[in-house]
Amino acid sequence: MGWRRGRMYKETQPHTGCSCTSPGTHLMLLAGSQFYYILYLFIILTGSLTNPAATLAGMLDLGGGSTQITFYPYEKTTFTGAPAGYITNFQLFNRTFHLYSHSYLGLGLMSARLQIMGGTEGKPLGSGGVLVTPCITPGFVTEFIHAGITYKVKGQSDVKSLYQSCSDSVAKMLSGKVNRANEASTLNFYAFSYYFDRAEDSHLIGM
Repeated sequence: MGWRRGRMYKETQPHTGCSCTSPGTHLMLLAGSQFYYILYLFIILTGSLTNPAATLAGMLDLGGGSTQITFYPYEKTTFTGAPAGYITNFQLFNRTFHLYSHSYLGLGLMSARLQIMGGTEGKPLGSGGVLVTPCITPGFVTEFIHAGITYKVKGQSDVKSLYQSCSDSVAKMLSGKVNRANEASTLNFYAFSYYFDRAEDSHLIGM
């Protein structure tokens, strides 16, 4: 990931005026409520300030413990249907932005995997405990390490369709946890962190 950080620094430094000399040592983690600050940079780099009519792209970020979504809503139903705290307002260059932004704690790549397999965040398995899941090869035994805890995992064997069973496990884990903003399906998004990595690993995108 280091080369990606360095490349992003080189590409954005002329626009931001940052005098940092070592991009690898000037990184920080943002809380979910702070994620929309990153949008400042993209608003500038995409020329949206000079073209108010431009449709702003949203942002998706997937970490190990949480995932974030941020976008500029245009439809009234997005405002009226958003749960409390999902709409954030800020001023930038004499323009008011109303952002839909939320961090889903527990739905990061690693935390979600643990829940899908039946584990509980921060809770080790008892002696001899094993997580059995249809989401890995039947009968295969391995270890899953998350937040400093090692879990023994085994692929479930007595299932007719591994794909459907795994899909059902994912749907059950997500049920009732995510607010679906229909407008999001009509917008373009920048994807960061694990979203980018997994898309690249799956050859959905190329470098």
